[in-house]
Amino acid sequence: MDSVIEYVTVPFMGFDVLAIALDGIPVKNHLPAPLAAALKTANQWRNLGFSPKPGAKKFNLHPNCMAKRTYTYFHKDDVMDDCGHTPNESGSYLLHEEQLITNLEESTGHGGLRSYGYPAF
Repeated sequence: MDSVIEYVTVPFMGFDVLAIALDGIPVKNHLPAPLAAALKTANQWRNLGFSPKPGAKKFNLHPNCMAKRTYTYFHKDDVMDDCGHTPNESGSYLLHEEQLITNLEESTGHGGLRSYGYPAF
């Protein structure tokens, strides 16, 4: 028999977001688009030319509703390039982020809670 995954809402970085009830950990692909775009794994940041700063805050999130595993994500304010510049100081990153937010907003389930009947943020 398949187990049914239950969900709850939890506060996360100023938003009420979808989390898996079993562990209370938020689901990344159900975060509001701007927040989801600002959170990436260390490998994803490295692919964009950035690395987590020493002592950067880590966020454990499920990447999607079906994943039991969690991954460690870093917010764009906690990463920098080799010269100490942040993503907000990089024109190429800002274009990447803008396109990513647009794509997330156009995709099914963006912001997550709307697809479960919750009002938009």
